[in-house]
Amino acid sequence: LYESRVRVERVIVSLFERQDAPKVAAGFALDVDLDREAPFIDELLRNLPVPWLAPYLNLIAGHRKLCAGATEDGRRQLVRARDGGHPLIRVAALHLLDGVAFCPEQ
Repeated sequence: LYESRVRVERVIVSLFERQDAPKVAAGFALDVDLDREAPFIDELLRNLPVPWLAPYLNLIAGHRKLCAGATEDGRRQLVRARDGGHPLIRVAALHLLDGVAFCPEQ
């Protein structure tokens, strides 16, 4: 569990060159429910205090939904990630939208 949370922090800090990224990453990594990641993210997105994190959150939730079989909902969220303005997240979202989803649980 600790290693998963550290990976989440590292990804956020690596993606976003912002002064507040480490603090936001640490808070998110501590709060995220890794067993219910997509529903947790959906709830967080409803009242997100740091809008710059939305593309990453949409990418993660969209991927989790695809892997869980919620294809249409996952694709909608991946489109939001793609259109969120972050170049690396756009590439990852396009890759998943093209039907290439690696699901580690399967």
